[in-house]
Amino acid sequence: MTDLYHTRLWAGSPPVVPSILEGILDGCVEHRPWFQDNVWNGGPAVRRAHASKYLSGAYIDGKVWEVWREDTLCGIFILNQVRLGLDAQGHFIFFDRVLVNKKTLCLTMMNKVFADEQLDLHAIRVDLPVYAGRLAGFLRKALFFKYEAERRLPTKEAKVASRRHQAAYYNGRWQDVLLLSITKDEFHHEWTQHQQIGRKHSSDAGTVERRDVVSTGDSTESSGGQGLLDTPEPVARGSKPTVYAGPELERRAWTGRS
Repeated sequence: MTDLYHTRLWAGSPPVVPSILEGILDGCVEHRPWFQDNVWNGGPAVRRAHASKYLSGAYIDGKVWEVWREDTLCGIFILNQVRLGLDAQGHFIFFDRVLVNKKTLCLTMMNKVFADEQLDLHAIRVDLPVYAGRLAGFLRKALFFKYEAERRLPTKEAKVASRRHQAAYYNGRWQDVLLLSITKDEFHHEWTQHQQIGRKHSSDAGTVERRDVVSTGDSTESSGGQGLLDTPEPVARGSKPTVYAGPELERRAWTGRS
């Protein structure tokens, strides 16, 4: 079965349907790897306030997209710390915590960001705590990010050199934060190869089932929130955010109920 993904740029007033924002926050407050110890130990209310503040700042000073799979909200992309003509920080969260079928979706979003003439970005950067090793692997192998020092040093040395020392406190220990990035030229080189390989596979196989088909263009209908860095982990039963879609979403949007 093919998953059809599409994105929706948050815009308008208000930019978020209350039920969707509440669902996003519900998921965020249970996502342990996103919070340092002092915030996590403060309890759900503190974590919710922290997440809400982060999301608001991301919407005001960056760009935010919802990610939908057909009529179900399944994730968030954001850019923040945007420096026009220079760079921005990239983040995402997928509510199913599955990355294996999101490669084409993520690459398509990166292509969209680099093509944005208003942003005119030279690079996208990601800061990632060392305990999020699985996500680092996805960024490097699937999305072509490099350690910051990797353009000058061998990979193993670059991994050590490309970090901020003890910049996070998690599970009772100080943790380094890895610095990764990809420039526009680097991305376009890899993106071209990715498209060529995809066309070759389609030609060889005749018809290829694609798990992460992405629609072109963004919807700008107002519907919701902001995005967070996601470190993929198995989802605990009952931890998936409650997100309304289809007729129920429309009913709640029109009635103002959340």
